[in-house]
Amino acid sequence: DVTDEMVDWIMTPAKIPGGSASWSEVQSLFKQQRLLKIAMWSCNVRLIRRLLAAWGGRPLHSSAWRALRFMTDPRRKDVEDMFRLYIAERSLQTVEVPFWAMIQLGRKEMRPEEAQYAPPSLREKVASTVTKMHTEACSTMEAAFGTEDAAAFPLDALAAIHKCDADTKAVFQNIINATKLSRPVQLHSSVVRRSKRAATRELLWELRRALCEKRTPDMALAARLLDSGATMRPREASSDDERSDDEEMGRPGGPRFSTDFDDAPRNCLDLLALNRFADPKQLEFAIKKAVEYNADPNHAGYEKPLALAVRGRNLTAVNTLLSLGATVDRQALAALRYISDVRVRHEIEGKFLAAFQRGECSSTLKVLKDVSLWIIVQSGNVKAAKKRLKDQSDSADAGVLLALRRCRDGDKKELRRIMVEKFGERSVAGWSAEAATYELVTELREALIDKRDPDEV
Repeated sequence: DVTDEMVDWIMTPAKIPGGSASWSEVQSLFKQQRLLKIAMWSCNVRLIRRLLAAWGGRPLHSSAWRALRFMTDPRRKDVEDMFRLYIAERSLQTVEVPFWAMIQLGRKEMRPEEAQYAPPSLREKVASTVTKMHTEACSTMEAAFGTEDAAAFPLDALAAIHKCDADTKAVFQNIINATKLSRPVQLHSSVVRRSKRAATRELLWELRRALCEKRTPDMALAARLLDSGATMRPREASSDDERSDDEEMGRPGGPRFSTDFDDAPRNCLDLLALNRFADPKQLEFAIKKAVEYNADPNHAGYEKPLALAVRGRNLTAVNTLLSLGATVDRQALAALRYISDVRVRHEIEGKFLAAFQRGECSSTLKVLKDVSLWIIVQSGNVKAAKKRLKDQSDSADAGVLLALRRCRDGDKKELRRIMVEKFGERSVAGWSAEAATYELVTELREALIDKRDPDEV
């Protein structure tokens, strides 16, 4: 957390020996612009407030507006109030406010006492400015319909509508619905489709930010976006995807929103499956709601949600997905190899064993000969492993010996003896060394990601 003393130190202008006053001003402006951008992306409310208060008459850099556009969590409301005060202090005619910001920051009605960051003498002015922004945004939107071109409604503007309070959003929705009677049907349909796409993009972005910031997603915002038509199947955009000029890539914040353990474009259910940092009860509710809105627990663009939940060590997601019909398959079992934490791995293995016994597994795993040898070894099935090695030409490797290391203690000696008989002591010892090295690296990486001490056992 940033203290006031830290902010004071950050805000103190640097004195450069021999530097001119004009050059110092340029450096100070660059420093403040960069600080504001960083503070916005990290949702540092205290620093944002101090920076905006000391901004003076200079215009805000486009990077600050862009960071506000992609704020999704509840802290966004405090920052929006600070921007409203910033605009009111300088007047709406002076500040160049983007169209989408007019929509998002404006309100149909605002009481002066709601301007929490404004001094009492400015609260009336803030409330008046906010309602003026709303009126101007409505006029601009009505004029845009006169062009009879859906492209006149940028996705950013449509996404901003979804962030408005209920009364304000209803006004914009009524403007859109009015075109059904007064404009071509195709125009209304196109705008509605773009609105749903904007809602989907906002939902994906909030779920991605929640995962990277290790928090619970904003469920209130997610509910509003679902009610606005957000869909579950699309995944985040990547640089290789085709997209229109006004659409941003999936992670507008850059590398800070790529995690240490996942960097591929995901859909909503995938992102929930990966987020083990969310509150368990809310995460369970969110996954069930996603499936209710047609997310398929057995569908995958890359990895299936169950495999992602296993690899992410998300016990809540594993349990919820299994209860919703997710089947255990090779992909989910292979994800077990990425888990070093013994307690978590054993708990997931127990859930998978129960699913096998209920027949809730992939058809390719119901015939023993189709099951990989390492799975048989890690499960401790001595009889099946012995039969498999005797009847078939399976070859062991470091992966099989890793499974042996992770097998429950009661079965390890017998399984190792069987493999030594089949492949020889020298080969088994070499594979064991490779497996031990992999397990050590996996544990150290997991401890680093979790910010914990490595398991010395």
